[in-house]
Amino acid sequence: MEPRPGIWKTALKYGLFTGLALTLYEAVRFTADIQGGVLFGLLDIAILAVGIAAAHRAYKGLAGGFMSYGTGLGLGSAASGVAGAIAGAYVFIYLRFINSEAFSEIYEQQRVAMQD
Repeated sequence: MEPRPGIWKTALKYGLFTGLALTLYEAVRFTADIQGGVLFGLLDIAILAVGIAAAHRAYKGLAGGFMSYGTGLGLGSAASGVAGAIAGAYVFIYLRFINSEAFSEIYEQQRVAMQD
């Protein structure tokens, strides 16, 4: 029985790609001043799902076409964790240092939306 490849190299690689895609998407949203909306939330999820699916496909290619459920769950979790950390760091830096007024604007828009 051949040893199975580890998930970490694949998770880091595809987590990085997915995180950069999410960061680019968020940069476009912030630049265009697009706030909220269900469609934009679904697009976030779609980018993440494509990244996880690409990581699974790459791992299965390395493992001879086989991947257990636990391996897939771990790989998806690790890749999305890396992607989330990268995208979260960008959003934090943007809201804290680049445009600190954006958070209060988003807060006010949500407050008005909840009152309606």
